[in-house]
Amino acid sequence: MSLPKTLNRIEEKLDRVLAILEQQPATLPHPEETIDLRDVLEPEAVAISLDYDTYNAKEIIDRAPSLESWQRQALAEYETTHANRKTVLEALRAG
Repeated sequence: MSLPKTLNRIEEKLDRVLAILEQQPATLPHPEETIDLRDVLEPEAVAISLDYDTYNAKEIIDRAPSLESWQRQALAEYETTHANRKTVLEALRAG
């Protein structure tokens, strides 16, 4: 894939993630606290940011061990509400 096409895809993904984040504003109980995006991002936003829907089950299973635990958790939730594939869920939950 050429660099301009890759940059366009990244920009599109960022726009989708930002749109989701705008729908779910983070509120802090104490202004001095910082936000950890892992606590704010919805499973759909994580799936979009990782381009999850472009991978088949085998690719997801192969990739699962390399993901952070919070990513696997969000993707397992996303998978449950979408394709709900048993083997994929097992891989995401096992890490």
